[in-house]
Amino acid sequence: MGEAHERQGHAAVAREWYQKAYDAATGHNPSAAFTRPAARKKLGAP
Repeated sequence: MGEAHERQGHAAVAREWYQKAYDAATGHNPSAAFTRPAARKKLGAP
């Protein structure tokens, strides 16, 4: 969802979705392994 909003030019809404994805991906599983780094990169976190 974050990428879709980002493509449409809705940066604030995209950031909210990236934050939600980052916060939700807390487990040690394949989806979290890819979601957290991607969301962190989009949020500008190191």
